[in-house]
Amino acid sequence: MFFGFSILLSLMLGTVGMSLFIPAPSEDNELAFQYMTGDSVLLDVNKYYNPEGILEGYRSHIITPVCEDRTCYDVELDFYWDVLGNFMRFDVDPKNPLTKLDHVPFTSGDYEKLRGILAKTNPSFVYLKRNQLVIDDPEHGNNVDGVSSATVSSVKEDMVEGAIYTCYTLWQIANKTIKFKIKQHTRNHLDVALVRKMLKSAKVDQHYFVIENMDGAMYENFIPEIIRLASQYNGFFITRVMKHMPQDMFQRREVVVFLVGKMNALALQDQVFLLSKINETDNNVWVLHALVANIHDMGTMARNQAIALVCDQTQASNLEAFKDMVSLLNDYFDEIPPLLFSKIISTGNNYPTLERTMKKINRDYQKANR
Repeated sequence: MFFGFSILLSLMLGTVGMSLFIPAPSEDNELAFQYMTGDSVLLDVNKYYNPEGILEGYRSHIITPVCEDRTCYDVELDFYWDVLGNFMRFDVDPKNPLTKLDHVPFTSGDYEKLRGILAKTNPSFVYLKRNQLVIDDPEHGNNVDGVSSATVSSVKEDMVEGAIYTCYTLWQIANKTIKFKIKQHTRNHLDVALVRKMLKSAKVDQHYFVIENMDGAMYENFIPEIIRLASQYNGFFITRVMKHMPQDMFQRREVVVFLVGKMNALALQDQVFLLSKINETDNNVWVLHALVANIHDMGTMARNQAIALVCDQTQASNLEAFKDMVSLLNDYFDEIPPLLFSKIISTGNNYPTLERTMKKINRDYQKANR
C-alpha cells in the first residue's frame, strides 16, 4: 500500500524515479539471539535496520508474568535497544494497556514515568531483590511510603504507584545482562557499513566501541574519520586508538603526525607507548621532524626516548632534524642523563659540519651539570 502511494505521489509531482517516500526501519523479525530473563521467560531478540539496510538496533516482543499483591498477570509490550544494548523505548498495544493494582490502566503520566525509569542505568532499586521492594509491617516508620503503603520509601521515585513489580520486572529485562548479549552480537557482526554509521553517530559510547572492537584491517578505511573524532576528544580516546590500531598504521604519515601533535594531551606512559610504536616502524624524515617539532610537549622520559630515536635514525640525508633537535636541548640539559648525552655527541661528531655546534653544546651541558 505504501509503495503504491509512493509511486502515485511521484507521478503527481512529476518525479518518477525520485520517490519522496522514506520507509520506516525494518522490523522483519530477523532473529539475533534468544535471551532467558530472570523469571525464566525465553525472549526472541530480533535485529531491525534503517532504510539503508544497516543495523539500527534490536527489538523483542515481551510477554512476562508480573505479580502485584498476590495477583499475577501477563505484561505485554515491545522493547527496543540500540546497537550497544542501551534501552531506547517501548511500545504498547492500545488494546492491551499496562495496568496497575485492581486492573487500573496506566495513565499517560504513568507511561511517561515508566519510560524514565527504564532509561535509567542506576535506579534506586538497582541493588534490591524483588522481596526487598516492600515490607510486611506498615508500622515500620520512615521506611514505609504512606501513599503506596508497604512500598519501601527509598525506591518510590523510581516506581509507578500501584505497579512496583511491573517497573522492577521490566527494568531488569531492559537493562541487565541482555545489554552484554547485544554488545557481543554487534561486536561479532561489525562490517564496514555499520562501522561507518557508528563513527558518524553523535554517541560517544559508539565511537569507543568501534575503535576498540573493529577488525584491524578496517582501520585503513576509516583513518580520516578516526582522526576527526580523536581531535575532538581528550588523551584517553587517543590512547584507546593507539592501543587498538594495527602496527602498520604507524607507517601512515597523517596518523603519526597527528598523534605526535597530540603528545601534550597524553599521559606520560602513553607518550612513551606512542614512541615505542613509532620506533618499531621504518622511520622517515617527516617522523623525525614531527618528533622534534613537539619535543617541548613531552614528559622527560618520552623526550629522552625521542632524542635517542632521532639519534638512531640520523643520516646525512636527514641531518636537519638532528640539528633542529640539538638547538632545543639547552632547556633540558638537567634532564638528559650522561649516557644519552654521550649518544648525542657521538651522533653529531659523525658529521664535520656540526663540529662547532657539538663543541658548544658539550661545554654548555658540562656547565649546566657541574
